[in-house]
This record gives sequence, structure tokens and C-alpha cells, in this order.
Amino acid sequence: MHDETVSKMPIATESSETVAITATTEIAEPTVHETKQETTVKTPKETIAETPKQQTEGITIGNYTQEQTYSCGALGHHCAGPETHLYICELEQKGCEYCGSHSCPGFYATDEWGQGCYNPSNCPQYDIHKDPCYYCQTCGKKCGDGLGGTCVQFVIACTCPNCGEQVPSWTCHTCK
Repeated sequence: MHDETVSKMPIATESSETVAITATTEIAEPTVHETKQETTVKTPKETIAETPKQQTEGITIGNYTQEQTYSCGALGHHCAGPETHLYICELEQKGCEYCGSHSCPGFYATDEWGQGCYNPSNCPQYDIHKDPCYYCQTCGKKCGDGLGGTCVQFVIACTCPNCGEQVPSWTCHTCK
């Protein structure tokens, strides 16, 4: 990087002031802007800084506008955009973890806003006792904090904050 100061007299002006311009030389060649009154030399950095930035709201993937509704064209999909469509396609390829189907009704559920989402409870073979969000898959008790007959598993060995018992890591614990 190289700094240099250039002194120039303005062309066709009545003032005799000297104009000082500090230019930073980069790898690219400077851009020269000529006007009727004076010639200035601007570096690529200065040129980029002067260009107006586009105002954008959010990230747009695909080639559709906000007024248009997205349609992936697939039967049963409730895709709000290409991201949702790809998510549903990945679920279809992987298959349902409960019934094994690649077209499980759980893939085509909608949320409260009408957008596509995955809801395993829509699967005909869904059993809440086999869902690790609700029941421990090791002991079969309802998941919780260890109180009231619920099961809790700690990631590291620690003392249970509810009953004070020392609990090894990744073991089922119910407070007594």
C-alpha cells in the first residue's frame, strides 16, 4: 500500500487555493473522474464507497417476489419457499422413523400459519411412548426433572438439584 499527496490547482476557478488529495494505491488501477471544473483521482476503495448501496429486506432465495405465492408443484406439499420444499424432500428421501414410509402424512402437516412442517403425531403408527421428547427410551417413564415419578438424565455426573443424590452421567434418575 502506498500513500501519496497530490497538489493540484483547480481548473477555471478564481480562487488560488491548492487542493490536497490523499490517494491510496491498491492493486487495481485508480479511476479518473473528469468534470468541467477539476480532475480528481480516486482509488477503487473510494469509488466503491461512493456507490449507493441497494436497500434489501431479508434474504431472497429463488426468483419470486413477496406478492407471489410459492408453489413447488408437488402434490401435498405446503411449501412457503424453496427452503421448505427442500426440507420436505429430505424427509421423503429419508423416510418416516415410525412407519418407514417415504410419503408419511406427518411430512405434509401445516403449522398455525399454514406453512409446511413436520408433525410425527400425524403418522398412523406414531406412539407417544416411542417419542423420546415425551418418554425415556431407556426406562419408559415420562421425561421430566425427576420429580413426580418422571425420569431425568444428566449429561455429566452431578448432584441432582431436587433431591441431592449423586447421579452418574447418562443414567436414568427419579427422585425418591
